[in-house]
Amino acid sequence: MWLLENTVKDKLEAAYKQNIELSADMHNKFDSIRADANILNKQTTIAVITIDGILTEKPDIIAQIFGFGNTTYAEISDALLFARDNDDVDSIQLNINSPGGEVAGLFSTLDVLSSIDKPVTALVGSMAASAAYAIAVQADKIVANNRAAMVGSIGVVATMFISDDIVSIASTNAPDKRPDVTTDEGKAVVRKNLDAIEALFIESVAKGRNTTIDDVKNNFGRGAVLLADAAKSKNMIDDIITFSGAELQKTNVEATTMNLDELKTKHADVFAQAKNEGVKQERERVKAHLILAEAYKANDIAFKAIKEGVEITPVLQAEYLAAGANKKAIEDRADDNPEAVTSEAKEESMADKIYTKLEERLNV
Repeated sequence: MWLLENTVKDKLEAAYKQNIELSADMHNKFDSIRADANILNKQTTIAVITIDGILTEKPDIIAQIFGFGNTTYAEISDALLFARDNDDVDSIQLNINSPGGEVAGLFSTLDVLSSIDKPVTALVGSMAASAAYAIAVQADKIVANNRAAMVGSIGVVATMFISDDIVSIASTNAPDKRPDVTTDEGKAVVRKNLDAIEALFIESVAKGRNTTIDDVKNNFGRGAVLLADAAKSKNMIDDIITFSGAELQKTNVEATTMNLDELKTKHADVFAQAKNEGVKQERERVKAHLILAEAYKANDIAFKAIKEGVEITPVLQAEYLAAGANKKAIEDRADDNPEAVTSEAKEESMADKIYTKLEERLNV
């Protein structure tokens, strides 16, 4: 079951439905991304916790690719517990940019948040929807960092993929164990469970925003996401970061400009940190393209995107999906009539060669 913004949910379900088969090497590359991940960054007395992408109970390679990142509830809870129990930490900042995620694991994380007695601020980037919004509302203050930030999407969704090849039969005294979702009776059973989870969700939002359950049901978007201005008018967030012309001018006047050599000389530690972060981000970008290239046998798309420095966007995801569907059609025809299809269906993977070149370039 998902507490997830609708457009992201649709993309993720389409990916799962493809039954993508990833090699052990691609899984190893994904594991290396996870190993480098650290969502906690202590800045003086503030613990900054970054919550990006789709939220899951365990690391999920498909969520990483199609959700523009993946953070587990365990990572969030561990970071919160560290901040709570560390005497050097006076306050906590949650940097949230997430469309939501799984139900499993969310409420345990909310329990950890409720145990914290230090000031907590949630800073929303482009989105804090569904499960991510449930986390944000536990903060003492929610601030959107721009007027285009989206919050809300309060609701629960369950999706079932129906196959004629699979028949589930429940025992006599457990008719609701395997409801037939093609019938109204079966849908009613599933909706009853969803409503129960939604009630917990709404209750946590109402408590976090110090309002009533009816207010959340009627005014907090009714399942949709709201832009920052509308969200603030309905008490879903507390503030929006904006800059007036005078503030921008002042910022520009006070800014110090230096070239790369000056930065290396005067601020070697800052330069090293920025370089390491840039290298890490570039590795993650290329690795994500390599994973998609192997999954969908779309090396040409990946090569072009890597060369041009393109991030994985919804349009590019659609190109990968389309390439995978075309290759699958070719292979299906080959199975039916092997002599009619040439070896074009057997595209050789170049992922390892690209990754080696990437490592050589980044380590220069």
